[in-house]
Amino acid sequence: MTDQSGEYANAQAVAAGQSGEGTGGGCAACHLGNWVHVRYEYTDKSPVTDAVYVVQKPNNGEPGGEIIAEGPLTVTEGSAHSYVHVDLGDYDGEVEVYFYDDPDDVIPYEEPNPVKDERGWFEKSVDYITETTKDGLSWVGGTLMGDFNEDMTTSQIIANTVVTMVPVVDQIGDARDLAAHAKMLIWDKRHNDPWVWVGVVACLIGLIPTLGSLAKGIVRLTFKNLGNIGEILILINRCANKLGFKINGVRTINKVADELVARSGDFVKQFQDYLDILSGRITSTVGWVNKAAVAQLVAQIEVVKKLAADKIPESAKYVADLLRKGLKEAASFVAKGQNRSAIIVRRVTEAVIEIKVFKTWKEFAEKFKRADFDPNAPDVGAVPIDLRKFEQDELVRKKELRALLPELKKELDALGPDNPFKNYSTGELYDVLRTFDGKPRLRNFEEDPCEIYRVVQSDYSAGGEFWSPRKPAQTEAEWRNGNAVLQEWNSADGYVKMKAPPPKYGIMGDIAAQRSKKHPDLLLEGGQPQIYFPKAGGPSAKYDTIAPFGSVAEIEAKMARDGGGYYPTPWNEKNQSVALKGAVRAGTATECDK
Repeated sequence: MTDQSGEYANAQAVAAGQSGEGTGGGCAACHLGNWVHVRYEYTDKSPVTDAVYVVQKPNNGEPGGEIIAEGPLTVTEGSAHSYVHVDLGDYDGEVEVYFYDDPDDVIPYEEPNPVKDERGWFEKSVDYITETTKDGLSWVGGTLMGDFNEDMTTSQIIANTVVTMVPVVDQIGDARDLAAHAKMLIWDKRHNDPWVWVGVVACLIGLIPTLGSLAKGIVRLTFKNLGNIGEILILINRCANKLGFKINGVRTINKVADELVARSGDFVKQFQDYLDILSGRITSTVGWVNKAAVAQLVAQIEVVKKLAADKIPESAKYVADLLRKGLKEAASFVAKGQNRSAIIVRRVTEAVIEIKVFKTWKEFAEKFKRADFDPNAPDVGAVPIDLRKFEQDELVRKKELRALLPELKKELDALGPDNPFKNYSTGELYDVLRTFDGKPRLRNFEEDPCEIYRVVQSDYSAGGEFWSPRKPAQTEAEWRNGNAVLQEWNSADGYVKMKAPPPKYGIMGDIAAQRSKKHPDLLLEGGQPQIYFPKAGGPSAKYDTIAPFGSVAEIEAKMARDGGGYYPTPWNEKNQSVALKGAVRAGTATECDK
């Protein structure tokens, strides 16, 4: 960062002296008012295109502060100027700037079809339930479940959100979705399935007039992809383009996160009112025919009502935390600057880091094997443990996982010959579940592909079962803490990248916390997303190769085909990549876009 006194102060004074009438030309907006010029560039100084900038009030160098302005970075190779002029309005203090790699213009968004008659909307949803049950008591399938797909891919969620933002279709789709989730809770008794409760929250936040179906899509996409902000910004942009609106993406995500927490009590009351309507409808329509069956169903509805008091706020907070964490992790380096300064953010990207790709571990290890790594040192990134709380939480978590195990086995068995866990015993499958915090979700990567990453210390570990949908963090402490990787497990020399599929199937969820073995007073908190791919020969197979690969050579060949390979981790002391940094200098009246 450039010094804020001396040379910088002199440059600022010169720039100020050149503005206004003294310039005789340039961008008129730069002569008066408060502004900064911003630029986002690669290490070769070429601009990063299709990015979104965020200018905020000082927030200790962290994203998430009060936003002054956000918008598209219009600088490209063909632009007339090198910087974007950002009007700060009445604010003339110090600012911080960061970026997201996402396109599109931004102006306030208004929900095109807000729900006005909430009770009438709930009654419409109840209609969908009673129309697809036998005498309102037993579930017989029908059109409702045909219209609802809880295993939608990322692209399907985006497309469905865009479609349901169209007037009339919006309310029909949302009402059916809420009915489907009620069915899962009341008839299927999926009381501990977080996906079902998140789905309820998604439907209810869709009732908020200022957010609507866009918020519903954001919640569902956040849960499915564990807070991948890039996917969510794509969703926002596609909705904007479809409807002719322009949306403040970052502020919309922040608003959804805030509303999830602030309105969780309202969501509980709304859902309980909805269940009361359903209970009353069933009692009034078929209660006189089969009082015993109705009494049992009403009792089950009461169970769900009580659970909602805890499950809905938990689910709302979980998604809000994913959104906020995702915004922070997806943001670029935060650079500071003064009023009327030019702020440059430079990042290390694939074009720089991944130029050091190696196709085999032998080639990689010759240059990047860490020589001074100590596997017996205290776990980097670990935090002091509250032992009593940790042990209590573990008892609750293991009890919930045992309850979820039959559901996961049923889902896997339904795949028939394609079941990737057919070589796993019930105990071995439970051991896999224990590595997750909460219920993981089965993902079909042929239908919903993505890039996957794995930090490694040897060639055979390139074929391990545990992968991530995200690149490693910038620091070893952040990576170890979020992924709960003990010091003794992995020297973390490099990482590998490839695309899935194959494998066709994996299970995806949040990583459970891990207590240090050599330093039991420390804890790695976990919480980052992970994907578990089963080994080809079952969990006891000699080598950590994953189906359908039978050897490390096959995996390395797959990585090469995908344009991947072995890369040094950002914290590897032998990695000489240019450091992520920002620069500040005085702005001039002629450098910004007109």
